[in-house]
Amino acid sequence: MPTRYVLVGQSGGGNLNIGCAARHSKHVAGPVTIDSYHDDPERLRAEGLVWTDNPEFVDYVDYSEELDTMTMPIGDFPVPVISATQADPGGEKNQRHWLQLSPHSRQVSIEGPHDLQGFAPEQIVTEILKELGRL
Repeated sequence: MPTRYVLVGQSGGGNLNIGCAARHSKHVAGPVTIDSYHDDPERLRAEGLVWTDNPEFVDYVDYSEELDTMTMPIGDFPVPVISATQADPGGEKNQRHWLQLSPHSRQVSIEGPHDLQGFAPEQIVTEILKELGRL
């Protein structure tokens, strides 16, 4: 079994994998985020996105607060920040925040909606394979 992993997550899942990568960076070859926003914990709290109020049972408020206190960079690995062009206004700009995760981060914009993995899976796989080739 390999000792380093590529973590891939979309939306809130991308935020979860950033936290995992920060806590276990020696076991991570690189996190990949797919349309994962740098969320404001207060806005999430106002929207009721605590663990008891969402079907995923993830407390995005606590997680956003944790990510806000995290020291960056979190590692020296490649980090593709994949952003959807047709998602929320300002999404691509917001996601530039994650370029601080590593000196080897890069943003890739792909035409499509927030659920990009269902709209452009081939392009996402291509970007992930590019990162694997850099390892």
